[in-house]
Amino acid sequence: MTKIIKVLFVILFLVFVSCTKEEREQRREDNLLSGWELVHLTVNQPYETWTFDTANVITRYVDGLEGEFYQIGNYVLSQENYKYYVTIDSMDMYIDGKFLILDLDERILVMERIAWEKNGNPFLRKEFIKIN
Repeated sequence: MTKIIKVLFVILFLVFVSCTKEEREQRREDNLLSGWELVHLTVNQPYETWTFDTANVITRYVDGLEGEFYQIGNYVLSQENYKYYVTIDSMDMYIDGKFLILDLDERILVMERIAWEKNGNPFLRKEFIKIN
């Protein structure tokens, strides 16, 4: 009888853990789908927003001294070993790459590029606050 209880407990635990993992992944994706305003560390930087949509399209809007422009690219949200990543391509040779999501909730997004197809250091850190 105790073996049956132990087996049932293990099965219930596995179901609970798998449901919460799926819920966490969905919540992470839902938090990403929005508009984000880039936070600059220095003054006199252009206004910049990034928008992630449900069709895996990312739109970058910049309003600076040279005027305003849009860039459109693709992104893929993935998870590896309990870490979340956003891979951006087809946008800009200086933006494309694989970003590790360091922090993401309903207010902030912090990500750091860890892989880049170009030669040199891939380091690029972006910090955003949610729009609306």
